[in-house]
Amino acid sequence: GSLLATIDETVTSPGRRRLGEWLARPRRDRETIETRLDSVDALGSSALARERLREELGEASDLARLASKATHGSADAGDLLRVRDALDVLPAAEAVIEDDATLADSPLPEILQRPDRQAAAELRAELDAALAEEPPASLSEGGLIARGYDEELDELVAEYDEAVDWLDTLAEREKRQHGLSHVSVDRNKTDGYYIQVGKSVAGQAPEHYREIKTLKNSKRFVTEELEERERAVLRLEERREELERRLLGEVRDRVAAEAELLQDVGRALAE
Repeated sequence: GSLLATIDETVTSPGRRRLGEWLARPRRDRETIETRLDSVDALGSSALARERLREELGEASDLARLASKATHGSADAGDLLRVRDALDVLPAAEAVIEDDATLADSPLPEILQRPDRQAAAELRAELDAALAEEPPASLSEGGLIARGYDEELDELVAEYDEAVDWLDTLAEREKRQHGLSHVSVDRNKTDGYYIQVGKSVAGQAPEHYREIKTLKNSKRFVTEELEERERAVLRLEERREELERRLLGEVRDRVAAEAELLQDVGRALAE
């Protein structure tokens, strides 16, 4: 039943907060009031552009809060991607305003000129180059950092992919080499990597297979080479996680260093 609830048609949390601040602390100077009225008048008479602007603003995350998370060291890869996407909204909103003569002649363009546009574009480009488009939920999975961003990481990932490819194709090689059917290679936390052979053909397993577990319909084996490959994969995963953690920390620090810029952009989009 509040005035804010009655008139609130904002599409972002920062916009809602800004509207609440304006209602709680009205300005008394004529220039500010006239500027706001002229902006509202322009948006009120440009329905199509207004809807396009709402769509663009709807993509903007809360930059002030994301900047705070980066400053406190708690921003993850997803948060940093949301920073990148929110920075994208600034030129997108400007393009909508420039395409409409009424909005272009209003006070609206000046609002978007307040932040340092070049610095925002440079930070956005850095984040785009550094972060994978769909990062995993945890560091241990790997894949947070985009390929081509760090040469050492690219070499490590290539080595890891080669090792995993050897494991992925092991079952087919074992079938061909030893004439086995019902063979698969898998991995779990208890047994690590293993070769699983159907019970009906388990007696045909070669001598260098070492049995580690018997199940209802199959048996699990390991070989010396498989154990060596597993150790190599685990070492690579550990090195990759450590390197990606360091690189992500550097990107987070870069964002934290631009906290004031992010707040400026956030204020402009909120208004």
